[in-house]
Amino acid sequence: MKLELFTNQNELEEYLKVAVLSMPSVAAQNIIPDSFRKEICEGLKFTQSLSSDFRADVGPWILYALRNDANEIIGALMFSKDRHIKSAAQLEYLGIREDQQKKGYGTLIIKEIIKEVKKHSDYKFATFSTSPRMTEYYEKLGFKCAGTAEFPHSTRCFFYKEI
Repeated sequence: MKLELFTNQNELEEYLKVAVLSMPSVAAQNIIPDSFRKEICEGLKFTQSLSSDFRADVGPWILYALRNDANEIIGALMFSKDRHIKSAAQLEYLGIREDQQKKGYGTLIIKEIIKEVKKHSDYKFATFSTSPRMTEYYEKLGFKCAGTAEFPHSTRCFFYKEI
């Protein structure tokens, strides 16, 4: 397994199919919303422009792919500067391919992305939001719940971790 910057335009559809799994209700419809596609395409363009010693202080999402030994994309996760907390990186859109779930790859990708955040920034925290059903999982990874917000069609838990 290896985590790497995702920069291959030719694999965009494969990446989108994995990343959209971070939104179960959307993934269940077998669609990739235009707004999500646009957001990922902007992140891809930005990620393609980065040098190996980039600083993660500006820009949209920085895209990462987790690849297996056959070089297939089995996981997706991205981060950017948290717009609300100056010293934090916001992690978002963690998706693991369905046939690869429950094998520890979600934990692996989060641990590896935190190493990347530390390498490319001075951020002191990582933030993440997810559904309440994932609370126990993120707490096991050392994240603390900062609060929960209820929206018309979903509830989100907001987590942070000192890194």
